[in-house]
Amino acid sequence: MESGRGIIVRVMEQALEAAVLGRLERVGLAEPAADLLLASLDGDKELRKAVGGQLTHRPKQAVAADNGTHAQAVRAYLRSVTVEGFRGIGPAATLDLQPGPGLTVVCGRNGSGKSSFAEGLEVLLTGKLRRWENRSAVWRDGWRCLHAPQARLRAELLVEGTSGVTVVERSWSEDAMALTASTAWAQEPARQRGTVEDLGWAQALSSYRPFLSHSELESLLAEPKNLHDQLNALLGLDALEAAAKLLAGARRDCDSQVRAAKDLRAELEAALGASEDERAVSALALLRAGTADVEALAHLSEGTGTAAGARGVLTQLGALTVPDGADVDGAAAGLRTAADILEAATSAAAEHAGSVAEMLELALAHYGRHGPGDCPVCQAPGALDGAWEASASSRLEGYKELGQEVATARRSAAAAVAAARALLVAVPPSLVRAGETGLDAGPALEAWRAWSALVVGDGKPGAMRALADAMGTAYPVLAEAVARLAGAAGDEVRSREGRWAPLAERLAQYCRATAGTDKAKALASSLKDAEKWLKGANDELRDEQVRPFADRTVALWAELRQESNVELLRMRLAGAGNHSHVEFEVAVDGKDAAGLGVMSQGEVNALALSVFLPRATSERSPLRFVVIDDPVQAMDPAKVAGLARVLAEAGKTRQVVVFTHDDRLPAAVRDLQLPARILQVQRRAGSVVEVVAVSDPVSLLLADAARLVAADHLSRAVTSRVVPGICRTALETACNEVTRRRRLANGSGHGQLEEELLAARRLLPRLALALFDDPSKGGEVYSWLNARVGPWAADAVRACNEGAHAGGANPANLVGDVKRLVERVRALAT
Repeated sequence: MESGRGIIVRVMEQALEAAVLGRLERVGLAEPAADLLLASLDGDKELRKAVGGQLTHRPKQAVAADNGTHAQAVRAYLRSVTVEGFRGIGPAATLDLQPGPGLTVVCGRNGSGKSSFAEGLEVLLTGKLRRWENRSAVWRDGWRCLHAPQARLRAELLVEGTSGVTVVERSWSEDAMALTASTAWAQEPARQRGTVEDLGWAQALSSYRPFLSHSELESLLAEPKNLHDQLNALLGLDALEAAAKLLAGARRDCDSQVRAAKDLRAELEAALGASEDERAVSALALLRAGTADVEALAHLSEGTGTAAGARGVLTQLGALTVPDGADVDGAAAGLRTAADILEAATSAAAEHAGSVAEMLELALAHYGRHGPGDCPVCQAPGALDGAWEASASSRLEGYKELGQEVATARRSAAAAVAAARALLVAVPPSLVRAGETGLDAGPALEAWRAWSALVVGDGKPGAMRALADAMGTAYPVLAEAVARLAGAAGDEVRSREGRWAPLAERLAQYCRATAGTDKAKALASSLKDAEKWLKGANDELRDEQVRPFADRTVALWAELRQESNVELLRMRLAGAGNHSHVEFEVAVDGKDAAGLGVMSQGEVNALALSVFLPRATSERSPLRFVVIDDPVQAMDPAKVAGLARVLAEAGKTRQVVVFTHDDRLPAAVRDLQLPARILQVQRRAGSVVEVVAVSDPVSLLLADAARLVAADHLSRAVTSRVVPGICRTALETACNEVTRRRRLANGSGHGQLEEELLAARRLLPRLALALFDDPSKGGEVYSWLNARVGPWAADAVRACNEGAHAGGANPANLVGDVKRLVERVRALAT
């Protein structure tokens, strides 16, 4: 079963949400702002989700508000209150009550102990006594009765929907003097014993406070802000204030985010302007270019992209390398070897052999074309013949081998020269631009230029040896100069990165902050719209929510004012914050007047009661009882009569228990013949308190019947027809009491019970309900009475049922018999 507090909170939330949605239909609000508004009504968590883009699906149209029907699933009525060792009561005394709607007036002189029941019940359920909250320790610690060692409070309640009795008890140890030093428990039927808080009534005891002492009655209107706050919470309107604060807080957060990004940008621009780093220059240019390119700024902060400018040159210089030393040594050695081979292959003998080979090749070619004959060179006749051909061919092969060695030597020399030339690379562009970095790159540049300018020569052995020697001399100079420069460039790069790193972090921070700025601006605008809408709606929603309570207050005042010339026109919640208050618009003799200032104390008390009752008897409250202590003081007789009517009217749907030392209230109840049970509290020596019934509706009816019988001016013919009807009403009322007590104890709902009682309109069905819990068994009533009670009881019922028409029963005997029968019927409920 849902707790009472959960039901109350949910019902208030539904009613308020319905009002907000209804106004949204009348006074539109853009979608994002409307979503944020509704989320704020659900609390900080939901609003944060909405701000983060996680909107909960909610209706944008008004739905029917829960009017409290769920809260009606839990209705608690008092069956008894027991007080021991508390205030004016010593030994345990019990106030027995009729559970269910009805008015009970508890009378007693001042000091009789009657208020101890009211205050004891308040302390029992709440753990404190409101009228003592601002009192001194003498009041707060002087609550124990000296005539009882044990201090204990106990209440028995019947709760609809629960079969059995709910018990609440609070007690103190013998040496405990502080009112708060108590232990309490609650026992619900078929459940383990728990705490009072487990009942789930804490919210109701605060919002729909059912207790009203005389001191509270006089002070209820004295602090307008407190009353405003109580009604505000009661109606769930504090949720509007909470929502407004949440919206304002979220808007401020968004504004702060935008402001922080703006401040961060200004600080970042100053820091970047003081840096000579190319990235700082680029970032500053991007920041100042109207709409900043956040993506480009992020690349700069992350170091992605190609380094440019001096930083790029430094990076390249730091990675600058010269040809490998081993390669240079190898190339020089290759040049020298190739030069030696070439030199050996190109000696004079080798040159002669080559020339001869060329001539032999030509001669053999001639022989091949023309055949044997004279020598074409020396004209020797017949010199060219087969023998000559064979000899020339043999000699040519020898000369060719020697020529191939020369060719090989020359190819080797060419390859050695090419290898050396490949190492003599041009000066790198980064070295040419090294001057941009501020580093001293002169030695390296000069060495590299000298290196790249080495002369390869004509490829002859002498030139090759000269190149090898030059490389051997220039390379060490180049390698040392470049290494020194690369090291200096690396150091400079690291130094610059060290100076840039903090700027890069600040730039990244700015990028992160700026990334959500546009969203924050849009959110701030929507939140501001929601705030504006809510501010404009506040008065309307307040008036709409408070109107039912205000209308009841006005109606109650109209009944209570009785001969007062002060008319209550309107009650409304007004102001905000520390200036919030409840505003009463009144008129005196038809003319507008200045609120409470024109009222007497009795009128103020009556007005306070008019404010109290609508709150305490709200349909949203699970507490179906109201306890009022001494409301009559300062009221003139006319207003006491109005008070009696108001309390009796409230008793139609609530269990109203009123404590009073003033005889005027019970007298007004009797004079107006209002249905009420009147009890008397008496206190004897030793703080012994007892409660006795003075009159109740049944007793009052039978007393009226007895007075008619005793009236000398009424004939027997009149009384024999009138008295049976009164006795029948008394008997029906007693049957209703028994049925209500039994049904409520079994967990039946009050609404269903009243419908069943209303359907059982005649005496026999009502007796059947009381006797058998079944109205259809009316035909068994007479036989049951004859067998279980006596023939006289059946005769009395028959006389009540038919006597008004037949008029045959003795009126005096009938009143006595009905009184006896009422006692027997009531005994069924004990």
